Amino acid sequence: MRRRDTDPSSDAIAPDNPDDIAFDWVARLDRGALPAEEQAALDAWLASDTRHRGAFVRAQAIWLSLGRARALHTPRPPTIMSTAPLSQGRRHVMRFAAAAACAALVVPGRSQGHEHVWRTTVGASEPVPMAGGRLILDRDTLLMGYVADGRPLETRLLCGRVRGDWTAVRSNAPMMKAGQTSIFPAAASLVVRQSARVTEILVLAGAVRADAGSQVWSLGTGQWMRMGDGMPPRSGTLSADEMYRRTAWSRDTLELRTETLAEAVAILNLYNHRRIVVHGAALSAQRLVGVFRLSDPSAFVRAVCSILGAEHVESPDKIDIF
Repeated sequence: MRRRDTDPSSDAIAPDNPDDIAFDWVARLDRGALPAEEQAALDAWLASDTRHRGAFVRAQAIWLSLGRARALHTPRPPTIMSTAPLSQGRRHVMRFAAAAACAALVVPGRSQGHEHVWRTTVGASEPVPMAGGRLILDRDTLLMGYVADGRPLETRLLCGRVRGDWTAVRSNAPMMKAGQTSIFPAAASLVVRQSARVTEILVLAGAVRADAGSQVWSLGTGQWMRMGDGMPPRSGTLSADEMYRRTAWSRDTLELRTETLAEAVAILNLYNHRRIVVHGAALSAQRLVGVFRLSDPSAFVRAVCSILGAEHVESPDKIDIF
């Protein structure tokens, strides 16, 4: 059930997972002391059900762990523990964190490691080096890892999309969990995407084994699999050209093949804090062909204005195209 994006103290909240509501309260408390009436509402909610207290404790623990975590690479301003109100996207991230709270990363027989958190909101991460390979996180991604002796032994994708490139042998590549699926890469490149109820795997090169409990699949170069959402698993094969296009985000690339200016701007605005605003329906409908840097909206706008004969005005937080 999807809950409306509303004040956690409001009576209009629809019945939902207590973890989801608890994170709303924790986020609000992080911004400062609650007004008396909201504190009373929180106290009443905690007292109404013992499950609410458990959810609240879990939310606090995860929130604090995210605040302490230091990303290995931070190509853009840090986004962990923002003091701004939770967006719907962030609530989505925290909902996955709540779901994973009771299934923390624990590797049997090892007690010298620690958990690590990688998090992105706007824009993809720079390559994160790991033993035998690297990871790149797409926007709005939350990944947790169990790290020992300087390398991850296991990672869990809670939400978002990750590209992994592993040159090591199978024994050195960390297992990744996404949803109910365990993923074992050999010397492989792959992309894993996790949404609310769906896990998707695309193998760019090499071989990957996917274990969903009662079923095991072996995927090779170009093969993809989609599972979850109450549907039977589906699979197929992509061409090298289509794989290259679908992974453009991991190379900081926007590749346009007759997309409209409005469509291109919508993508760029997902990856940059500086927004592009196009004025005029006719201009928005103009189609473009070319390759641009995803993280450089200013260069994109200059090129587009040159091509289309348009004008632009830049300010610190946005770029207007006329």
